[in-house]
Amino acid sequence: MGTGGVHILLLLLADVWSAYASDATADDHQSFASNTTLPAKILRWPALIFWIVNCALFFTFLLAFISRYIMFPAVLPLTLTHPQKSPFLGTAPMAFLTLISSLSQLGTRFFALGLTPTILAASLWFVACFVSTLCALVVPFSMMILQNHHFEGTTAALLLPVVPPITAAATGAGIAELLAIDKPSLSFTVLALSYIMNGVGLMLALMILTLYFQRLLLFNQPPREVIISVFLPLGPCGQGAEALLHLGQAALRLFPVISSLALPTPGTGHGDGVPLLTYGVAQALYGAGLVGALHLVGLGGWFCLLAIAIVFREATQERLKFNLGFWAATFPLASLIIGVGRLALVLDSLAIRVVFTLMCFAYALVYFGVAVPTLRGFISAELLVAPCIADLPLDPLKKYRDPRDEVEER
Repeated sequence: MGTGGVHILLLLLADVWSAYASDATADDHQSFASNTTLPAKILRWPALIFWIVNCALFFTFLLAFISRYIMFPAVLPLTLTHPQKSPFLGTAPMAFLTLISSLSQLGTRFFALGLTPTILAASLWFVACFVSTLCALVVPFSMMILQNHHFEGTTAALLLPVVPPITAAATGAGIAELLAIDKPSLSFTVLALSYIMNGVGLMLALMILTLYFQRLLLFNQPPREVIISVFLPLGPCGQGAEALLHLGQAALRLFPVISSLALPTPGTGHGDGVPLLTYGVAQALYGAGLVGALHLVGLGGWFCLLAIAIVFREATQERLKFNLGFWAATFPLASLIIGVGRLALVLDSLAIRVVFTLMCFAYALVYFGVAVPTLRGFISAELLVAPCIADLPLDPLKKYRDPRDEVEER
């Protein structure tokens, strides 16, 4: 997911500074708003490279993930019943959604390949929505019914299974905006479903954040091994802000088209649109989204400062040892920066543009600061540890035989 944040930030950085490019043009009546300014021409290539790398990483690990549960079926129930491992199932749909988002933006806007990439992205987006919803239902159900939790052991990892619907909403907003003129019916379906997905994920995330804040008050910071999880609250705040703002922008583009389609046609006597969804309704959604996004960015900024203070305190005491959990600082931080970048576009603020750009450079330092040690640990196999397999009574390197088969033979 951290790599997905890189190519999304590169594309957003191009959009943020395109208004200041000498070749910038604005035409709200285009079927889709292609970005062919100088910043876009420069940044689209590194974004494409990171997107291709992200695709390779995602499908490689997805294949390994599926193969693992096919070869060792006993690992699946252990994963679902493991309090620390099961929440990370939510990272798969989030990573997939970052690929879908950049597929539509790169193909349709930055390389001007028409609507085909966005239509393909919309098809994949519906699949991702289903998986995200399944994850947001099955994992919390497993936590409530199949696992044993204690309040002192609660971490922000509880957010991981409920954030994918928010990411789906943010991705759907971009797809709906691109489809608004040429495919208004599909665009409206994506937009409406995106609002529903955002409602599911954001409301659950805010409830979990309340629980997490109380845990911090009563039992202090999380254990040293999972200390980087203090950055996870940035994810729903940033993604929620991006979703609310971008959905409002998509509504401004779509609703005038939808309301005009509601006019009676000579052949049928009725239209195909929704007459009540006028531009005024879109303005209301846009304004509500702006207010909500400002609140969420503020909350995310507070959690970010808190996380930096906690990690800095641990680092100064020389108690931090690198592990794969450090990736918890990448995508949530990218999500908050994306929310700030969207605010810079919506408010057309030079100051926020500068802050967003500086945050992008800071994210680059964090990303490579985590990626390089991960690559070293991956080569040496020091970081390839699965906590849930420690509960498996058999050697996972040997061919697994289901114990139920032995009972049937007896």
